Amino acid sequence: MAERATLARPYAEAAFEVASESGALAENLGLWTGYLERCASVAQNTEAQEAFKLPSMSPEQSVELIVSVAGLPTSEQRAFLLLLAQNKRLTLLPEVYSHLSELASQAAHVLNAEVASAFPLTEDQIASISKLLQTKYGSQVKLSVSVDPELIGGVRISVGDEVMDASVREKLSKMTVALLN
Repeated sequence: MAERATLARPYAEAAFEVASESGALAENLGLWTGYLERCASVAQNTEAQEAFKLPSMSPEQSVELIVSVAGLPTSEQRAFLLLLAQNKRLTLLPEVYSHLSELASQAAHVLNAEVASAFPLTEDQIASISKLLQTKYGSQVKLSVSVDPELIGGVRISVGDEVMDASVREKLSKMTVALLN
């Protein structure tokens, strides 16, 4: 998986640069991320992936397959898709989209945080966690909340490379290590 992310990163950075070139960065990034999200969903389809592998499928035909589902691209987006197709990298579109979304969030000074809890969180709890993270990091925070029953209780919050684990499972694990040492 890391290899795919490594291969996708330069393409996402190139898309970011193209979106940055013409004035309204936030608007252009919104257009690019929205379009690449649709393209990524096409590229994840197993039938599309098989079609991309066909020796008879030209790069232009591969791009037309994506465009027929994702909608009409701008000239820059079409050129971008054609570059991916020529380099046989259309299957990397989900990773390209993911990395471009991260770059867009960074440009907008918005942090992406993943919150996993043992039980569904209330709106008040989510707002409280969001406020706490905004205070800690000094920027806007976009939360992705999920339920992970294996945590037993509590929450695990990931912001970039930093993980704050206040789950019962983590506490039990630490107690086990302390008792064994």
